[in-house]
Amino acid sequence: MSSSDRTPGLKAGFVLAISVGLNVVLAVTAVRLLRLSSPQSPHPTATRSPVETVRVVTNLPPETTFVTNTFRWRQLESTNYEEYAANLRAVGCPERTLRDIIVAEVWDRYHAAERTKDRGLPFWQNGPRRLTAQRARETELIRLKKDLAAVLQRLFGFIWSPAIDRDPFDDEQWICHALLGDVSDEQFANGLGLLGRVEEANEEVRWQAHDILLDADYAELLRRRDEIERGLHAVLSPTQFEEFRARVGAAERVLGHLFNSDGLDELNPTPNELRQIGLAQTEVWPLGWQILDLDDSETEAAKEAREANMEARLRTILGEERYAEAKLLRDGRYRDIYRFAKENRMSRNTTHRLYEIQKLTREEIRRLRDDKSLNAQERSERVEAVTLPVT
Repeated sequence: MSSSDRTPGLKAGFVLAISVGLNVVLAVTAVRLLRLSSPQSPHPTATRSPVETVRVVTNLPPETTFVTNTFRWRQLESTNYEEYAANLRAVGCPERTLRDIIVAEVWDRYHAAERTKDRGLPFWQNGPRRLTAQRARETELIRLKKDLAAVLQRLFGFIWSPAIDRDPFDDEQWICHALLGDVSDEQFANGLGLLGRVEEANEEVRWQAHDILLDADYAELLRRRDEIERGLHAVLSPTQFEEFRARVGAAERVLGHLFNSDGLDELNPTPNELRQIGLAQTEVWPLGWQILDLDDSETEAAKEAREANMEARLRTILGEERYAEAKLLRDGRYRDIYRFAKENRMSRNTTHRLYEIQKLTREEIRRLRDDKSLNAQERSERVEAVTLPVT
C-alpha cells in the first residue's frame, strides 16, 4: 500500500480524536460550573428514603372570587322620581347634578306625552268624537304637567314650567334673563318657571272656557296672576323685585307698541325716567295684566281711568314741557317733521311752526275738496297749488 492510500485514513482518525477530546473538555467544564452554582451544605445531608409519602388535603376553604366594577345605571333608575332621587343620593351624587338629571327626565317625559297628544286617533274619527278625544288627551297632558311640577317642588323646592324651552340659548330665555336682571342661578331657574306659568294660566283657562271667558274665568286668571306674583316675591329680594317690575313695565311699553303712541321713543327718556315710567306702568296695570288680557274684563270707564292715571304719572315724571312734546310726538305727522327738523338741526320753535303750517295746509286742502261750487278741474288745480311742508 502506498503512502497516498494511507493518507485519508490518518486524516479521519485525527479528526475523530480531536472531536472526542473537545467533547471531554466540554463535559469537564460543565461539571465544574454546576458544582460552583449549587449551594454548599455545611453539614452532610441524610440519605433520603427512596419512597416519599404523598398527603391529600381535602378540607381546603371554598374558592373566593373577587368581582369589581359591577355598577349598572339600571340599578339606580326608577320610574318613581322620589325613589330615583333617593338612589342617586345613596351613591353620593351631588345635589345639583341629581336635580339636573331628574329635571331632564321630567322634560323628556312631558315632551314625549306632548308629541303623542294627537297621535293614535283614527283618521276617520272627526267631528264631535274627535274633538272629545282631543280634549280628553289635553286634560291628561295638563294633569301630567301639574303632577310633574308638584314632584319637582317636593324633591327640590324647584318651580318648573314647560311653557319656556329649557334651551339656554332660546329667545324666551334671553328675554327672561333681561327681565329678571342680576340674580343667582337658583333664582333664575325658579323665576323662569314662574314666568312660564303666566302663559300656562292664559292657555289653560281659555282652553277650559272654550275661549269664551266669563266673569268667573277672569277671576281665575286674576287669582293665578296674584299667585305668580307672590311666588316672585318669595324668589326675589325686595330690591330685585322692584328692578324686575321696572324692566317689565318698560318692556310692556316697547313690546305693546306703546312707545311710539306715547311719543317716548323720539323723546329719548333718560335711564332714570325710563325706570320711573316702567314702575308706573306696573302700578297702573299690575304685572301680567296685559299678557292675560285682563283689560277685557273691565268696563270702558275703568280702562279710561287707568289711562288717565298713567297720563298723570307721565306728566309728573317728564315735567310739563317734555310731556307736552311727548303728546305732540304721538301724531305720526309731527314725528316726521320732528325727525326732519332734528336732522337739519332746526330749533323746537321752528319744528312747531312747520307742524302748524302743515295742519293749516291740510285744512285748506280739505276745504277745497269739499267746495261744491268748484268743478273738478278747478278743484284739482287749486289743490295742486297748495304745497304740504315736509310730507
